Parts: sequence; structure tokens; C-alpha cells
Amino acid sequence: MEILAFGHAGEDFLAFPTSGGRHVEWEHRGLPEVLSGPLEEGRIQLFCLDTVNDIGWYNKRRKPPGKIKLQQQYERYLLDEVLPFIRSRNPLGSLATTGTSLGGYHAMNLALRHPHLFGRCISLGGAFSIRRFLGTYFDQGVFEQNPPDYIAALEDPALLDQYRHHLGLVLAVGERDFLLDENRRFSALLHSKGIPHYLDVWGDGAEHDWPWWQRMAAKHF
Repeated sequence: MEILAFGHAGEDFLAFPTSGGRHVEWEHRGLPEVLSGPLEEGRIQLFCLDTVNDIGWYNKRRKPPGKIKLQQQYERYLLDEVLPFIRSRNPLGSLATTGTSLGGYHAMNLALRHPHLFGRCISLGGAFSIRRFLGTYFDQGVFEQNPPDYIAALEDPALLDQYRHHLGLVLAVGERDFLLDENRRFSALLHSKGIPHYLDVWGDGAEHDWPWWQRMAAKHF
């Protein structure tokens, strides 16, 4: 799988594309230009990634257990291959995640599952539940890969302490984004667990689209 990197130092962001996007999507949508200041100043780096959405979540011929297995394999790829690659380029930078639309799921899920590795997650118009791709199917694998499920069941004091003191979460979404209610529900769930986060709902007719995500990125990076 291919990776496109921008920047030379600073906080290292794993950047996930939209559902059908690839590693070049953030570049084609102008995010490096929008973030040229912090990139050139060495405050952040972007590592733009591919996903397996097309052969996984959106593949109607793949059965739910196969979709979950593929997600688990993708997570291992991120941890075992992408993170060492980032560390080879920038051994000292803190790690963070970001993503647009379904990329918000990948970013949020990775950060929440591994808060000992990541310090921030910035979701732009993000989705957070994979249940929409699985029908009525549910097993332990679904539970472990679906943030609304495992956050709702979370009682571990040590993990809650990591979330509360070591992980910064941003949920940026437009007032006309079809995922607005999902963001509000997830925000309420985080609030119920005492997990600090910032739900940033944009007005002015903000929608589920790149021009708005560009402006959100300019604010939150």
C-alpha cells in the first residue's frame, strides 16, 4: 500500500481518506496547501494513507466476518508497517490521527484503541460506526472495532484515565452534514464517560464536503 508524506518535522498525523479515496486524495483536495504554514514550519507532518474500504466495508460480496477480519489485518498493517515507517522519518514526533468522512472512523478507532501511542485525533465530517456495513451481524470482533460499542461498555479506570488525560479528540462537522446526528450521539457517549473532547459544529450551511473540511483543518491543525 502506498503512502504520501508532507512535511519534515513535528507532530505526525496519519491521514485517512474518504470511503472511496486513496493516499493522493488529501493532496488532490488541497490540504497540503491549506496546511502549508504548519507543514513548512515543522509543526506537523502528514502521512496520507490508503485503506481497504473498497474490498472490505463496501464490498457487498464479502460476508461480515470477512469484513471484520480485513479491518483487523488493516490495523496490524498500520501498527506494524506504517508506524515504523513514520518513526524512520521522524523518531521524535508525537503521533496523531485525522480523517474525513469514513476516514474519521479509521482515525478515531485507531486513536481510541491505542491511546498509549496517539495523542490527538481530528475527525472532519467523520463517521464512527461500522454497523451500517454489517446488517444485524455482531460478534466480539465487531465490538472491538466499533467505537460506539466499546466506549459504551468501557469501565476500565486505567483506560479512562488515558482518554481523559492523554488523548485530545476533535469532532468537527457541518450543520448540514448527514453525519451530524452521528457526531452528536458519539459526543454524548464520550461525555457520559467523562472523556474530554471538542464537538465543533459549523454553521453557515456547512455540509459534508471538502471545502468545509479544508476550513476545519485550517482551524484545528
